[in-house]
Amino acid sequence: IQDYASQSDRSLSGSGGDASSFRSPMCAQPTAAHRVLVALYRSGKLKRWINQNHDGLPQKAGLPQEAINEIHGAWYSPDNPVIPMTGCLRDDLFDDLQRCEREADLVIALGTSLCGMNADQVVVGPSKRALQDDGKTLGSVIISLQQTVHDEASTLRLFGRCDDVLLALAERLGLHVEEPPIATYYMPEFLLGKSEDEYIVHSAPYDLSGKRCGDGTTSTWDLREGSDLVITGGMHAGAVGEVDGLDREGNVKCRFKLKPKSGKLRAWVPLVVGRWWLEGASKGTVDRLPVVNVPGPPSARGEVLEDDGAAALQQLIDAYAAPN
Repeated sequence: IQDYASQSDRSLSGSGGDASSFRSPMCAQPTAAHRVLVALYRSGKLKRWINQNHDGLPQKAGLPQEAINEIHGAWYSPDNPVIPMTGCLRDDLFDDLQRCEREADLVIALGTSLCGMNADQVVVGPSKRALQDDGKTLGSVIISLQQTVHDEASTLRLFGRCDDVLLALAERLGLHVEEPPIATYYMPEFLLGKSEDEYIVHSAPYDLSGKRCGDGTTSTWDLREGSDLVITGGMHAGAVGEVDGLDREGNVKCRFKLKPKSGKLRAWVPLVVGRWWLEGASKGTVDRLPVVNVPGPPSARGEVLEDDGAAALQQLIDAYAAPN
C-alpha cells in the first residue's frame, strides 16, 4: 500500500515523495503482511484482528468479517462510519475490544505508533500481565519501524517492515500463504461462479432488522441493483437508500439519504458494502448485517412471525426520518 503520509524521499517506508500518484484509497490491495496474517488465522494461530485502519484490506486478503473488529470505522460497512478524533466508538465494538484485552494470551502490534488510542489497551493489558508473570500470558510483540512508548514492556520488539518480518515468520512456521490474484480481486466462496444478478442470499439466518437468529428465523438479503436498503446501526441507523451497482472489485455500491450535521437538507451519499458480507450472511457468522432490505407489508411476507424484526426496523426508520 503506498504510504501517502510519508512525504520524504528518505522515508524508511520506501514510499515517500510519491503521494501524487496515489489515486483513491479504495483501490488499495492487501500486502504480503495481510496475506500472512490471514494464513495465521486459517491455521488457528490468530484468533482476532483489531483494525485501526478503515480500508477493508484484511477482508480483501480473505479474512472473514466475523474475525475483525474495525474499531475506528470501516469504508465497507455503512453501519460503521469512520469515527473522527472527537467522535465516540461504537458500543458493541468497544465491548469486544475490552474482551479481547482481557482474554488475549499474546498480542502482535503491527505498524502502529501506539500513541494513545483506545485500541492500545489490547497491547498494554497483556504486556502488564506478562510482566507480572501470571503464568499464562505471553505479553506483546511490537513490529514497526519507529519506537513506541510501550517498547520496554513488550516481550519482543522487532524493528522492520511488516512484510519482511511476517514473510520470515511464515517461512519459519511453514504456513501456506496465498499469492495475490493476478488481474483480478479476492472472490468470496459464496460468489464463485455467480454474476452480479446473483448478489442475493436466500434463507439467511437473520430477522428483518439484520439481527442473527438461532430460532429458525430466516430472511432474504438482496443486494442486487435497485434493491431498497436500510442501515441497521451506527450513527445513521434507519437511513434509507438503494443499491447502485458494483464497483470495479465487485463490492456493492449504495447511496443513502443521510442527515447533515445541521440543517434539513438530506443529500444522497455514496457508501459501499464489501462483498465479503455476503459470505458471512450465507453462513450466519456475523452478528448483524450492516444493511437490510426495506420489508414489504405483512401480506407480502407470507407467514409473519410474532417478532420478525420488521417493527424494530420501522422504529429505526421513523426515528431517523424525524427532524433534527
